Amino acid sequence: MANYFHLVLETPDGNCGKFMQSLTTAYTVYFNLRHQRHGHLVDGRYKAKVVEGGLAEDDEDLKVALKASPCCIGSEAFRAWVDERYSDLVEKHKRREDVSFRKTFRPLTPEVVLKELSETFGVSVKEFTQRRRESTLRGVGARFLCQYAAMTQREAADVLGVGSGAAISHQMRKLAARIERDKKLNRLVREARARLEVQRRGER
Repeated sequence: MANYFHLVLETPDGNCGKFMQSLTTAYTVYFNLRHQRHGHLVDGRYKAKVVEGGLAEDDEDLKVALKASPCCIGSEAFRAWVDERYSDLVEKHKRREDVSFRKTFRPLTPEVVLKELSETFGVSVKEFTQRRRESTLRGVGARFLCQYAAMTQREAADVLGVGSGAAISHQMRKLAARIERDKKLNRLVREARARLEVQRRGER
């Protein structure tokens, strides 16, 4: 299937969750900017299974077990061929992809993002960092800091004075639902995006 992926990661620290959040957030920001879309790209939490070292007595035992597995992709020669094909494809598209990425993804500073938002919504920058019942400002700030300042949810939480990246994620989900039924908010969000696009292209 083309809508999911598997990774094998080795790390001496318990930081797999942080890495996966950074990976999925950064790729979502890049993909959304490149394809002029917004919203979630990766659906659901990732699943991680810890594999203990030393389960096989030696490498040969492990190789035999892997070859017997239905998940085995083939012989050493086949894997070498796959690696070679992959390297050729990466080299072929790398330069064009890099140029496209630079044109599409030019992060703004958090200060510029919040300034544009404050002018669009007619409030002070400080109000984006204040906790108010039923206010959508923190959710708006979080969405555009992640999208246009290339920040992680944790980093956006620090800027907005929110306790955690999980709280920011909750704010962004609430915002998405609110936009669906609030025409004025929908219009302001579209105006803010247009202003930030102008800033990102350096036209102001």
